[in-house]
Amino acid sequence: MSLAAHLNVNCLDVMLNKPKLSYDWLRFDTNDNCNLNCVYCHNSRSKRLFELPIFKTFLEEKVDELNNFQFGCRMEPTLDNRLIEFMETLHSSNARPTQSIALQTNGTLLHRHDGQRMIDAGLTDIQLSIDTINQNVFGTQRGGAKIGKILNNVTHFSEEFPEVRIKFIVTVSKNNLDYIEELVEFGLSVGVKQFVIREMFHIPGSANVDDQQMSKLVLPKGHFDELNENLSSKFAGQAFLNFIDSKGIFEYNDQVQVHSYPKTSMESQS
Repeated sequence: MSLAAHLNVNCLDVMLNKPKLSYDWLRFDTNDNCNLNCVYCHNSRSKRLFELPIFKTFLEEKVDELNNFQFGCRMEPTLDNRLIEFMETLHSSNARPTQSIALQTNGTLLHRHDGQRMIDAGLTDIQLSIDTINQNVFGTQRGGAKIGKILNNVTHFSEEFPEVRIKFIVTVSKNNLDYIEELVEFGLSVGVKQFVIREMFHIPGSANVDDQQMSKLVLPKGHFDELNENLSSKFAGQAFLNFIDSKGIFEYNDQVQVHSYPKTSMESQS
């Protein structure tokens, strides 16, 4: 079973018209919005919400088998105060995942949600989008967000629920290139073992980003490869490091669009 898909309000009609299928990965956005304005985010936003009864119907009528489920894909799931209700609906359904239930989040609002209820609803993984622990750099890259709150949230969650695997998802630009090693060291100190390190990409002409600003953030040729070599050498045996260059990100996005998700080297080891 290798089929994967992204479910949200924008593709709901398409997904409801599909037959009952078995999925390896199903990624789901309960809402269509985010509380941060990252300089490199190309995603359009709206205030539309996915209705809980429709989610329940989709699971009952359109999902035969499911290995892995992820809350949050292109938007921020913790912005939705109904998040745990969706988790509990999934957990009580016949489509309950056999392998993992993940939450992909920027971590700023994690403290607003009941961690124990999420665990009881089957949460196994948190994928935290975080680019640096330096406040000045973090604020310029992620719309002025405060890194201190995020670090407190992830540290507290890791201490209270050590059974949940935490993975850092890192986007690398010129801004934070020199701070990635420090970020990995912090992650290891709070029990994080898995890191996805992605080179920032830029699509000129997008309505959602500033082309002039983005052109100044794109890494010079060879710098991402050098980062790969340095981190792989320094943290060998301590962490799973999965590097995705800008070309790989385009390929990944294309594959997700056509519902064919490739397992990364790190996921195959976890």
